[in-house]
Amino acid sequence: MKIVHLALILLGLGSFSFFIKGDIPKFFAIEKVDDSTKIVAYGGFLDENGKDFNFIIEKPDEIKEFISGIEYGEKVYNVFSEESIEIHVVQNYQDITSLTVIPKYKRVFTNNGYSYQFDLNQLNSWRKKYHSLKYTYKGMDFKTREEFEQFLSIQKQNPDFLYSSRPAFRYEGSFEIQFPKNEKFKNPQAIMDYLKPIINEVEPDEEKYGMSYILGDKNFNNSDQYTITISGSKRIFNELKVDNYKKSNWVLTVENAIFYYKEK
Repeated sequence: MKIVHLALILLGLGSFSFFIKGDIPKFFAIEKVDDSTKIVAYGGFLDENGKDFNFIIEKPDEIKEFISGIEYGEKVYNVFSEESIEIHVVQNYQDITSLTVIPKYKRVFTNNGYSYQFDLNQLNSWRKKYHSLKYTYKGMDFKTREEFEQFLSIQKQNPDFLYSSRPAFRYEGSFEIQFPKNEKFKNPQAIMDYLKPIINEVEPDEEKYGMSYILGDKNFNNSDQYTITISGSKRIFNELKVDNYKKSNWVLTVENAIFYYKEK
């Protein structure tokens, strides 16, 4: 299923990239390190001896030392590879921020969305000291934030639990409205422009809803119409009145979270 987002998108093609000048980002503020903080590193990269760079640092003083020792070089183009090393800052079992090291290209993708030159030797002493972290993970679906928090609370009792991603739970669910393709509704954007002030009467906060045109079977196979998907609360679905256009297919949002564990 393809999703067409009707927004301005900048694409970097080939060797082109878009740079914004600014300070080199900090990995994490060392003053925020506490007893719940961990550094968790893992990935698909193996050195010339077939050894990985999986390790975990759990002592606050050592975490501060590790963070202070991370240095970036000049800004370079973004390049991605499966042979990478992810370095996560975990706090209270949540993934706070991360870096992705690409050893083949001697660079690191940082939490500001840009890449910098990076010397892999910065990780060697920590890798040797705490090698090797073995881990496993599983994905779980959740319908509500409460459901996720309850499951997370249980995982925190497991001494092998490392951390989890945190679902956004931005929208309660979604529904559809179908419009005919005509002079008034020439394209999906025209429909969204038409819907926006009507939805705003029900929900003035535009952060609490979203609209999209999804190229699923209905839109792909029926060229005489446009079906728009509206994401938001059940209240929007119940109260929204759009002329004679019928609302349909209310579906609760299901969010996925990934849970990471030490593997013995």
